Amino acid sequence: MDRIIKTSVILLVAGMMSVQPAKAQLDDLGIFNLSLAELMQIKVRGATLTSESLKKVPTAVTVFSQAQIKLLGLDTLDELMNLVPGFQAYRSNGTPLDYPYSSRGRRVSVPSAEILIMLDGHRIDDARSNGAAVVVPSFSLKQIETVEFIRGPGAAIYGSNAMMGVINIVSRSGVNRVGASVGSFNRKNAYAFASKRLLGGHLDFYGNVEADSGEDYTVPDIFNSGYANTDDPRQRAEFNLKYQWYDTLIQAQYSENQADNFVSITSPANGINYRKSSLASLSLKQAFSWHSLESYVWLGHSYSTTDVRMQRSPPSAFELISEPSSAEPLIQRGFFEGFSESRAQWHVDWTLAADANLQFGFEFRHLDVPELTGKANFDLGALGRNELPIRYSDDVSIVSVAQLATSRNIWGAYSQYQRDLWEKSHLTFGLRYDRFDEIGEQVSPRIGLVQEFGDSYSLKLLYGEAFRAPAENELNLVNAPAVGNLSVTPETVNTWELIGYGQWQHTELTWGYFENRFQDSIELVAGSGGQLEYRNIDGDEFSKGIEFEISHELNREWLLKGTYTRLLNKPENSLREAGVLASGVINYQRQSWNANVSAVYRGNRAFYGMGGDQVSLDTYWVLNGKVQYGLSEQWNIFLQVKNIAGNDYFTPPVGAPFSEGLPNRGRELLLGGEWQF
Repeated sequence: MDRIIKTSVILLVAGMMSVQPAKAQLDDLGIFNLSLAELMQIKVRGATLTSESLKKVPTAVTVFSQAQIKLLGLDTLDELMNLVPGFQAYRSNGTPLDYPYSSRGRRVSVPSAEILIMLDGHRIDDARSNGAAVVVPSFSLKQIETVEFIRGPGAAIYGSNAMMGVINIVSRSGVNRVGASVGSFNRKNAYAFASKRLLGGHLDFYGNVEADSGEDYTVPDIFNSGYANTDDPRQRAEFNLKYQWYDTLIQAQYSENQADNFVSITSPANGINYRKSSLASLSLKQAFSWHSLESYVWLGHSYSTTDVRMQRSPPSAFELISEPSSAEPLIQRGFFEGFSESRAQWHVDWTLAADANLQFGFEFRHLDVPELTGKANFDLGALGRNELPIRYSDDVSIVSVAQLATSRNIWGAYSQYQRDLWEKSHLTFGLRYDRFDEIGEQVSPRIGLVQEFGDSYSLKLLYGEAFRAPAENELNLVNAPAVGNLSVTPETVNTWELIGYGQWQHTELTWGYFENRFQDSIELVAGSGGQLEYRNIDGDEFSKGIEFEISHELNREWLLKGTYTRLLNKPENSLREAGVLASGVINYQRQSWNANVSAVYRGNRAFYGMGGDQVSLDTYWVLNGKVQYGLSEQWNIFLQVKNIAGNDYFTPPVGAPFSEGLPNRGRELLLGGEWQF
């Protein structure tokens, strides 16, 4: 990671130097000019692949622009989604980097594969697990121009993984600025945006690097029957390079995250527990126009790696069955590279008439997952075959296969028809077909009817079906506490929604009711030999709930925002998700000053502790804040505080020996500034 940090700094400086000094462009500071009327004019594109107003778009959606994001005392996407109705994200115990997230109370996998994240049209996921949380665990908010949190099924457009929602991100362009900050836990951060004309086109560069030494914790240590002191140092680097030449867009993206110590699966192990993940992607998009047809061809390729090391047993666990005999704990190490996905898409937008249009397209994806091997200091393969005694090696070099190699083609075709039935009645009908080699076929329909009442209010009645195909690790995992199962088929959801939307001069209000019916849920269950394996669960599961979101502008200085979600029913496997969610934001702006306070509430949650007993976690509030001052049109300084009250709060682990849950970081201060040029 040190090499990445050094290289990152060089690239940041190079990106700054590549831009000729120019007259300052006030791209998003005005100085802190934020009005509700302007925010309500934001268009939504990810829900239908067409530009729709919030009043007419046939989905439940929350949109944040960079103008809003820059005011919040938050840094990453998982933090921002806690201000969205139905969404929740929290620390888990897979690694110190794990902050899985869910929509509407349903999450059964650590990678959060039920929600699809799109960045500038590119799927952000891992070919092995189909989730983004394991390869891009903390996406920086700095590079976001707009982000759409789309709740409900999105498979009629996007196919697999858009089961419980879609997060559609558009990255920033045309920005020239640099910034740096320092803060608690020895945190350091530097970033740069650069934009210029080049060879008849437009080049945009973004780079961000940061590191901290971590918080200090005292956590249960199952391996030593007591408690242990640990910390959670982290490092991150990310880059985005875009070049637009007429109707051609070339884009390269890279992110890398690293964490040490803390808890990895079961227990702390300072100096042993370690994880680094990276994701790189390259894409080419070519647009075409002909009469009433707008289309594009999109080609992309992504590549991910994971490097992980952890302690998996207490000392002396294998002393009596190892040769030579060793009292050392079991240490596992895996460097997994070569997980890749190639994608090609052709999309057409056809304007049939002034009140009707048709979209259709074809998509091809190819997943390539090589054989996944791990190393350990004990021969786990022999242990699994009960060939005793097992071999011991002090250099953690004994190789065993953890997942079989796979290669899979995925074909998709979709269409969507939109028309105005009457002047204020809007119909959307969509259908998508997907075929996964050796898994099967899936058809995903959607229909939406939006009725406007006057200029201020609309009512939306929506129905959609979506699915999640089993990930490669759920099919082909071997020689592990949990193993794959080739007979697993896609899990599905059918969703009904009724949504009301109101938009007035100083107030925006959304309310909604939803019902989900899940079929063939993929879960880990005990097999015939007592080993856990992935299976489809017989019978249906149901969930339903209500969501509210309101924004109100008291005047040009005060802006208020609040959300409330109550899950009236949750699937049994979602006990870790809170049933009641709430958030609030207060923003004050006056001339060159801006102050913002946000609050997140989580209701009761639970998890299974030692012995299978259910452990309940208390409710909690977390307050975050940020104060900014514009020294001039070019210079801005800020003070950011997370967890203002310094509360101790806990989040649910997965299968770990904690009686209180996982501890989270205390109060964090960050002081910084930025220069716009």
